Amino acid sequence: MSLTAEKVANAMANGVGFVCANCTKYWRGTADGGDKCEAAQGGVECGGPLMGLGFPEYEGPLAGYVMNFCFVCGDRSRYGARGKCGNLVGVCGEHTDVIKSFSRPSERPSFVTGKSLKILE
Repeated sequence: MSLTAEKVANAMANGVGFVCANCTKYWRGTADGGDKCEAAQGGVECGGPLMGLGFPEYEGPLAGYVMNFCFVCGDRSRYGARGKCGNLVGVCGEHTDVIKSFSRPSERPSFVTGKSLKILE
């Protein structure tokens, strides 16, 4: 499977986050028109800080470097968000407010607190 900058850019233009767009499991899962990454199809939870995770199933060229880039847009990270799996994920200055103000419908108040997801400088 060939992962190119053009494929990543096209996926991101269609709403796929930077880390997922660079994940080989995403591309294998959607190769035949599927709408989920390979991990999700197998019932395995994966995702970033907005799911309270740190991409525990990530596979691809960013392995070991996910902290260096914003998980949303791919810009250089200024902060880190720690998911419940313990992995640190990079966040740029523009997207820290998204994380700080995000809450999932089933959770009140926002799940982003000092207890569950730390924003680090």
